[in-house]
Amino acid sequence: MFYYYGRKQKIGGKYPKPLHDTIIEPFAGSAAYSMLYWEKNVILCEKDDKVYGVWNYLQSATEKDIMSLPILEKGISLNEDMYKSSLSKDEIHLIGFFLNPGSAVPKKSPGNFCAWNENTKKKLVKELHKIKHWKIYHGDYKMIDNQNATWFIDPPYFSSGGKYYHHGNKGFDYDTLAKWTLERKGQIIVCENLGSTWLDFKPLINLKGQKHNRMEAIYYIENNGVNDGVNDGVNV
Repeated sequence: MFYYYGRKQKIGGKYPKPLHDTIIEPFAGSAAYSMLYWEKNVILCEKDDKVYGVWNYLQSATEKDIMSLPILEKGISLNEDMYKSSLSKDEIHLIGFFLNPGSAVPKKSPGNFCAWNENTKKKLVKELHKIKHWKIYHGDYKMIDNQNATWFIDPPYFSSGGKYYHHGNKGFDYDTLAKWTLERKGQIIVCENLGSTWLDFKPLINLKGQKHNRMEAIYYIENNGVNDGVNDGVNV
C-alpha cells in the first residue's frame, strides 16, 4: 500500500502463488506479496516502529482520514509546526514514505520522485478494505508461532543493501534465521540476492537498477511438514 525500500511490488507475481489460506510475512515491510493475495488470512510482523505504526494507522483509517491529509509542495517540510501540530506521527510517516519512494525511512520533504498526490490518496482509500481482516504485530520475527502457512520471508539482505533498513543487517544472525526458516511448516519462500549462502538460494529474476543490475534469488520449499495444532498465529 505504501512505498518502502526493497518492496516486492513489481516482482511479487514472480514468486510462487500461496498454497495455504494463511500468509505470514515475518519481515513485513510494505507487504507487497500479501497485497496480491489480500483476501487470505494475512499475518504481518514488523520490528520497525515507524513501519508498524503506518500499518496500524492504515488498518483503522477511514476515507475521510486519508483524503484530509495534506499535499506538500517541493521545499515544504513535515517538520513545520503546522504539520507537527495537526498530524499524528503515523500520518507523518505515511506521507514520508511517499515523499521519496524507495527509502527505508520516511522523509520530511518531497524528493525528485515524490509520489504523494491526490491520486495516491484516492488509491489508498480504495485499498483500505483489503487489510481490515489482517493481523498485524509489532516485534521480532521469532514471535510468530509455527503453523501450516505460506511463509513469505523477506529479511534485510546479507549484502550491503541490507544496511539501509532502520535495524539493518549489522550483527544480524543469519544462521539463527536459517535454522528458524527450515523449521517452518508449510510453504516457505525466502528472498535474497544471488550469492548469499545462508540458504541454498537459486536465481529468480534479473533486476535492472539505475547504477547496476542484480539477480534476485529465492529459496523455496513447497511443503515442509504438517501442523495439526490450532493457534492464533502469534506467540506473545
